Amino acid sequence: MLFDPQSLSLLQLFRGCLQHAGGDVFLVDSQWEAVDRVASRTAEDSELDLKYLLSQLSSQVDLAIQAGYQDCLVHITDSQGMERSAQCVTIALPDKADTYLVTLFMPQKMLMDEYQRGIVAVSNHELRTPLMVINSALQLLMSKVADEDGTLDNLHRMVSDSIFRLTSTFDKLLEYGNLLTPFPVAEFREFSLKQVIQEVVHSRKQVRGDLRWHTRYPDSELLVVGDPEAISKALDAILENAMNFSKEKGDISVLVHADLKVGLSFIKITDGGIGIRRDQLASVFEGFFHGEDIMHKHTPGLGLGLTIAKKIFALHSGRIYLDSREGGGTSVTIKLPLRVSN
Repeated sequence: MLFDPQSLSLLQLFRGCLQHAGGDVFLVDSQWEAVDRVASRTAEDSELDLKYLLSQLSSQVDLAIQAGYQDCLVHITDSQGMERSAQCVTIALPDKADTYLVTLFMPQKMLMDEYQRGIVAVSNHELRTPLMVINSALQLLMSKVADEDGTLDNLHRMVSDSIFRLTSTFDKLLEYGNLLTPFPVAEFREFSLKQVIQEVVHSRKQVRGDLRWHTRYPDSELLVVGDPEAISKALDAILENAMNFSKEKGDISVLVHADLKVGLSFIKITDGGIGIRRDQLASVFEGFFHGEDIMHKHTPGLGLGLTIAKKIFALHSGRIYLDSREGGGTSVTIKLPLRVSN
C-alpha cells in the first residue's frame, strides 16, 4: 500500500471528479507501469484499457525530462478507435521513490474544438458528395429535355446557384475546421505579398464589375515568409465582405504600404458600404457572427470570413484591425512582417 487510507480516499475522490470531466488519475513508475490502482479496477477490460492508455502516454511524455512537474498536450486513442486530445500532468512524488502521479483531463474547450472539427469533417464529406451527384444529374437531365418556354432554364439556374452556395458553405466550414487543428499551415516559404494581393484583387474585380476599384502598391518588392495560399484566402475573405456590403457602383480601395526600416507591410482595404454598428465591432471576429443589418439584408455567408482571416494572419505573426461606423463603410487594416534582406 503506497498511501494511508485517508490519502487514498482523497485520491479516489479526485479520480471520481476527473472521470466526470472525461479525465483520469493513476500512479506509474518510470517505465510507465501502473504501481497502484488508486481506485478499484476489477474488470479485465478496464485493466487492458489502462495498459493501452499508458503505452500511448509513454511514447509522448518522458518522465525524466523534468524532475518534479510536467504539463503537456497529448493525443490518445480509446479502445473504440476514437481519437482525442487531452492535457497530461505528471508529478514526481517526493516521498515515494520512482513513483509518479499522472493526471489526465480534457478541458471543455478541447471537447468543443474536437466536436466542431468532427462535425465539419463529416458534414463536408456526407453533404458535398450528394450535391455533386445532384448537380451531375441536373446537367444530364437538362441535356435530355426540351425547354420551349425557358421555364426549365430558370429552374436550372436556381438549383445550380443553390448548389454553388452550399458547396461554398462547406468549403468555409472545412477551412474553419482545419484552422482549429494544432498545425493548420503545413509549410512556410518565401513569396511575393504584392503579387498575391494583385492576384486576389484581379480575381474579385471580375465578380463585381459595377464597383470602382482603387489600388496603390509600393514600388519595392514585398517578400513574406508564410503560406501564400492561406494569405490569399484571408485577403479574399476580406474583399468578399467588402463587396457583399458595398452599395451598387460603390468604391473599394486597396492601399499597400511598406516600412522597410521596421520590416512591416500594411494593407488597408476600405469600402463605402453599410458599415457596422459600434456596439457590434467587438464581435466581428467571432465565428458565425452576423450583425443585425446583415441578417435583415439576407447577405449570404456564415460569418466566418473575418474569423478565418484573423487566424491566418495570426499564424503569420500578423495583426488585423477593423474600423467602421454604421452607414459609413468599413476599413480593415492588416499588418504583416516582411522578410528583410541583410
